[in-house]
Amino acid sequence: MKKTLTILFMLCCVFGVFAQKDITYWNKMANGTSEALIKHFWGASFEGYEKRYYFNYGSDLSDMSTNNYWPQAHAMDVLVDAYMRTGKSYYKELFPLWWEGMPKYNFAGKMNPKDPWWNVFVDDMEWIVLAQIRMFESTGEKKYIEKARQVYDDWIWPTWGPEDEAPWFGGITWKTDVAKSKNACSNGPAALIAARLYSFYDQAQFSDGKIKNAYLNEAIKIYIWEKNYLSLIPQHN
Repeated sequence: MKKTLTILFMLCCVFGVFAQKDITYWNKMANGTSEALIKHFWGASFEGYEKRYYFNYGSDLSDMSTNNYWPQAHAMDVLVDAYMRTGKSYYKELFPLWWEGMPKYNFAGKMNPKDPWWNVFVDDMEWIVLAQIRMFESTGEKKYIEKARQVYDDWIWPTWGPEDEAPWFGGITWKTDVAKSKNACSNGPAALIAARLYSFYDQAQFSDGKIKNAYLNEAIKIYIWEKNYLSLIPQHN
């Protein structure tokens, strides 16, 4: 009982702090961190690097690595959030620049001449694709979701399976060069991508390729597989 009361007291303190902060405060915090991301990590923010349309791995040119593919997606998510929250073109104007710089500086893309957005890690491609879908969601620019769909159709979904071979019986693989390595970080995002492509199918006005319900079926298939094979919660028939 004493432990329960202690936990309740701590929760009340935490939520009490949040309750004291109004929306103006949180907007100011969000704007500050979004602007700091651009100031300290956006490559083109620095003299001599005006056309480096890419997020550096380290702040203030401390790490100029171009081989950190997946953080690009999370940085773009911040910009999408900022644009959707504020409506300021300041954020939206960076979208097409990143769209130019991301494949240009993607070291992994050089390993696959067919697609400069490609990466050997399937989950890394999935984070990028999810960011691309959100870029479409916030701007209506079809090229973003068309690329997302192509990467999913060409490089992500084809890693599913084999369905008839133990102990996998399906699942999206972790790396394109390791066919039988299955984990949550590659299957959870894949299910989200398939569900979101289904959700935005009509809005994107897809006219060729897989039909709309194919994405719903794939989302369900991936979700059920992950629940059955990766969940720690006992499954009951």
